[in-house]
Amino acid sequence: MERHLNRAIIAYWRASPEADVDRALAEGDRRFVGVMGIGLIVPGIEDRDLAKDHGVKLIPYISDMIVGYRHKVFVDIAYKYAERYNAILLSRDGQ
Repeated sequence: MERHLNRAIIAYWRASPEADVDRALAEGDRRFVGVMGIGLIVPGIEDRDLAKDHGVKLIPYISDMIVGYRHKVFVDIAYKYAERYNAILLSRDGQ
């Protein structure tokens, strides 16, 4: 898992939520990005009905259990990515 986490940290650190939203919308994908905690969390989206209508794609390797420092770093980076992605999607999708 350590190797996967290292790759995931780098990928989400370098990722462009703006470009990812543009690509997703061009492909007809209006899903928000979510993470798993004790339950489903869709960062920046308070309206559960809106999340349900759009659908949610999950970032892997996240749960309510943090396993070590690298995992915590990944969870923090991924959560911030999801929050930014969802805000951009909302602004570009006309909701």
